[in-house]
Amino acid sequence: MKIRPLQKTALAGLATVVSLSGCLFMSSCAPPEQAEPAKSEPAVLRIDGSNGVRPLAAALLEAFAKAHPEIEVTLGEGMGSSDRLDALAAGEIDIATASHGLDAADLAERELVPYRFARMAIVFAVHDSVSGVESLGLEQIKTIYTTPGGDWSEYGGAPGRIAKLMRPDHEVDAEKLREFPELAEAVWSEDTEIIESSGELARALNSTEQAIGITTLSRADGNEHIKPIAFEGISASEENLKTGKYPLTRDSFLVVRKSTNSVVEAFLNFLETPAAQQSLRNSSAVPISLEKGL
Repeated sequence: MKIRPLQKTALAGLATVVSLSGCLFMSSCAPPEQAEPAKSEPAVLRIDGSNGVRPLAAALLEAFAKAHPEIEVTLGEGMGSSDRLDALAAGEIDIATASHGLDAADLAERELVPYRFARMAIVFAVHDSVSGVESLGLEQIKTIYTTPGGDWSEYGGAPGRIAKLMRPDHEVDAEKLREFPELAEAVWSEDTEIIESSGELARALNSTEQAIGITTLSRADGNEHIKPIAFEGISASEENLKTGKYPLTRDSFLVVRKSTNSVVEAFLNFLETPAAQQSLRNSSAVPISLEKGL
């Protein structure tokens, strides 16, 4: 609203006539300052959580930002299973990502809602310095990881001492591996290097000659020197993941607060679009029609 300035009446040889209000020289007579128009806060979407799901979240956010340039998007560096849910419940993030460690009763108590959105292949992969090894079976994997030393020539490859990388048992890749009865109680050899996060393992595998490690296909495809190999002669193709023929998989989840906002709703709706599904395929994951629950 514009404030019209007070009019002054000029009299010959006299000062300006003022009103009889008695406010001459008083600051209270000055017209009020015009208020600055309120600035709306930019819409923000904050995602953090599983290190293993991070490549998918990054791809989705990139596509989402193109479709919704009015929304500022941020992606954290990863949080532990409990920390990510605490941060979500406290409103410090808007969406938590996860691939394991979710409990239906705990989520309900916190008023948090999980959505399944993608499936990833867990793969054994080797550094590209390993030649002649295109597939390994379960018994071969067991022998490699439970026997000290080892040479690739014992598995049909060119000679080279095997460097073994593995995730901790509490992480989802190793958890899935332990579901095979043959490996449930297996003790990894002392020369097996245990690496906490999927990102760290992928970096180590990418830089360690003659190495083998367990990772996701999404992580493997994002590194120059990592070569995924078949498991029991079955490749981790999209078709094999869809049909369930490939046995090592992990599902990816988004967790939101029960009372959510329009920005989160926009992101959930975006997941059903061709652009979102293509971004998941480009990240070597299989899109799943958004499914509430575990």
